[in-house]
Amino acid sequence: MRYFLFVLVILNVNLLSAQNNLSQKIVKWRVDKITKFATPSYWERNERKLFGIPMLHVNKPEFYENVKQTVDSLRNEGYVVFYEGIDLELETKEETDLYMKKFRSVTHETLMNYYDENNEVNQSFQIHNYTYQKEADYGLDVTKDVHCDMNIKELVLKYEEKFGVINLTDCDWKTPLGKKYTCSKKNRKGYDYMISTLRNEHLFQQIENSKADKIAVIYGKAHIDVLHLMLKRSGWKYTHL
Repeated sequence: MRYFLFVLVILNVNLLSAQNNLSQKIVKWRVDKITKFATPSYWERNERKLFGIPMLHVNKPEFYENVKQTVDSLRNEGYVVFYEGIDLELETKEETDLYMKKFRSVTHETLMNYYDENNEVNQSFQIHNYTYQKEADYGLDVTKDVHCDMNIKELVLKYEEKFGVINLTDCDWKTPLGKKYTCSKKNRKGYDYMISTLRNEHLFQQIENSKADKIAVIYGKAHIDVLHLMLKRSGWKYTHL
């Protein structure tokens, strides 16, 4: 009986490993495919100029090196760099934990490094010879560049203002961040609102309200694609590079 149980454990481990390897291959294929279309775009309105630089959160080191070369060139031409990144550093650890778990209960997303050993949710993004965006040097200078994103508390409070208070359960509190989450059903409308809508609108308003004549926006490709539509509707003209 013990031998039978041991064999079952081995089979389950091998099955999970095979599933994970397949998932990683699928993610790698998708990343490589999307990368082909992740090229900078150029926009003008009156005397203002804007470069959109689409990012992928996992990619080959040479992808980030190419982005760095582009950013360095634009910076030398006087462009102000706007960059993405949901801020997780709130006043206390307890407050951060609260809003991270509220965010997770709606989106089922934990904002962690894909390669963090405690991140069991995004293991399919841990692709061999690829790297995580925040660990790469892609030309960002946080002492000079403009953070054009929201913090985790702002996103949750905006959501609660529109849809109602997020009440955490015992399951929410007991499930550590980074572990498989099964406490609720994913809220697709809430996911889109916090992950996309709020942040896209925030980015657009930051661009519109900025006094900079030259802006380089480094943001996830999905956000850049939506930004293109918002720019077009407000009179910005796209120029093919």
